[in-house]
Order: sequence, then C-alpha cells, then structure tokens
Amino acid sequence: IYSITPIMKELTYKQLVESDIFDLIGAPKSISKEEKLALILKMYQTVENRVIAKIMDKLSDSEMKEFDRKMQLGQKEAFEYLKAKNIDFNRLVLEESIILKTELADLAQKQGITK
Repeated sequence: IYSITPIMKELTYKQLVESDIFDLIGAPKSISKEEKLALILKMYQTVENRVIAKIMDKLSDSEMKEFDRKMQLGQKEAFEYLKAKNIDFNRLVLEESIILKTELADLAQKQGITK
C-alpha cells in the first residue's frame, strides 16, 4: 500500500516490520525504561491521532457524531459502527504504525543516527 522511501531501500518490508523501533532509530542501549515508555507513548499518540484523522476523513459530520456517541457507550459499539461503515480500525492502526516506524527510521538514517 505504502512505499518505503528510497533511503530505506536496504531494509525489506519484513525487516522493517519485525525490527525493534529502538534499534531502527539508533537508540542507545543505555536508554532508560522511563525514556522508552515516554517515546512509546509519543508514538502511540501520533498513531492514534493519525487514525482518528483517517476515520474523520471517511465519515460525514453526522456519522462522526454517531461514532462519538457510540464511543461513549463503549469501544465495542464504536468498532462495530466503523465496521458497518467499511472502516477497518485494526488495519488503520497497523498501516499508520508502519508508516510512523518507516518515517522514524528514515529520519534517524538521514541524521546519521543509525548504523
């Protein structure tokens, strides 16, 4: 679906998906657990924001209000609503996670951070 930028051509798609993000971005082995958790939280928030933006692009204003209402009832109802609208939430999360991982690895490589 998405192409990997030319700078990442050394990595196969499988390697990109299976590699630890901290290795890809050249994080020092001495990085603390707290620093790792903080980075993971930032990455999670970025993916979450991107997924929400994709959902908003696919739903009308009234559908978005209905989705918000269903989210207040519970995630199961909200995810069923998205499924009924042919929106695969899990696929969006996976796609955006891979895109972010690619962007971070590419940025680290361009900055000469990684090996």
